[in-house]
Amino acid sequence: MSNSSGPDRQSSGKKPIQQDEWVAIIVAFLSIGTIFAWSLTHTDRGGIRWPDGSTDPRNLWGSANSASSSGGYLMSPSASLPVPSPVDSLVTQPDVGEETPTPEDSGATAKTPADEKLASSVSPVTKTPVPSQTSAEIGLPLTKQPKTLAPTDSTTESPETPAPTDSNRDRGVKFKDVPDDFWAFPFITALVERDLFDRAADTDIFQPNAPMTRAEYAVALPKAFKQNQTQNQLNFQDVPGDDPAGEPIKRSTETGFLRGYPGQIFRPNQPMPRVQVIVSLANGLGLKAPSNPNQILQRYQDADRLPAYSVSAVAAATKAGLVVNYPNPSRLNPNQVATRADVASLIHRALVIQGKVPAIPSEYIVQPD
Repeated sequence: MSNSSGPDRQSSGKKPIQQDEWVAIIVAFLSIGTIFAWSLTHTDRGGIRWPDGSTDPRNLWGSANSASSSGGYLMSPSASLPVPSPVDSLVTQPDVGEETPTPEDSGATAKTPADEKLASSVSPVTKTPVPSQTSAEIGLPLTKQPKTLAPTDSTTESPETPAPTDSNRDRGVKFKDVPDDFWAFPFITALVERDLFDRAADTDIFQPNAPMTRAEYAVALPKAFKQNQTQNQLNFQDVPGDDPAGEPIKRSTETGFLRGYPGQIFRPNQPMPRVQVIVSLANGLGLKAPSNPNQILQRYQDADRLPAYSVSAVAAATKAGLVVNYPNPSRLNPNQVATRADVASLIHRALVIQGKVPAIPSEYIVQPD
């Protein structure tokens, strides 16, 4: 019985580790050490992800703070680790949709042998630049860009822009009591269109045959003529300070168009004779008296009715082409009260002489020799 117990005791003893087993153990530890070393130097490159989801193997054992706060380790010492394959066959694939960082991206300046093997086994993701496309190429609706206009000189009018005119000229002038075949129609419309002559109280009528008083005539002069003062200021006793015609009368006398009567009297409500209108315009325009006034006046059938003070002025007006006589150009009718139509036609001729308005042909204009 003693011989049978010997072999049992020998079979129950531990078998010594063979040489090939020692080689496997050493290779395993070297593999683990190499993995740890590689992961420690590649924590910012998205290396191996450990069970806790991190890439830092140092988290496997935690720290003193984490151990005290959590009451243990992230991984217990008794947990079994997977046996990694040899380093030569270890390849870490990047996550789907994640780009493989390049040395320029990570700021690395040197590569380890493991880096070279990893780079050789993993193809880097190459960004392909997308060529720019126009809206027409990708099927989007085209957007019309606003045109930038080149700066132009504000003083230059474009061909499409009409010359500025007053409101009366834009809408035209038509009076109920001034038909197109009225003798003074062209003179009246030309002045009113340019706002050089007032309408009547009712804007639809002109009252062409209404007589004009000296005050009304004085009001019309500053509207048509922009003359400088040439005479001393006069204060007329019969023109009160609150008279609406007071300022126009003052202006007309200061510019030399009108004069008063002796005793500083103006007689604003007196009807204006035709001869006074002609003399007034000749004086206001500064027409030079001719050397042969009587010879010039011989063309008028009623020249003998002219007042003595008016001879030189009427002769100067005739020579300049200012006089308009209706209905007979050969008759002045000097003492006849001037109508609004008479005054309009004479003022228009005065403006033609000044070059302010274009001439209008009329059979009633007295043509100079």
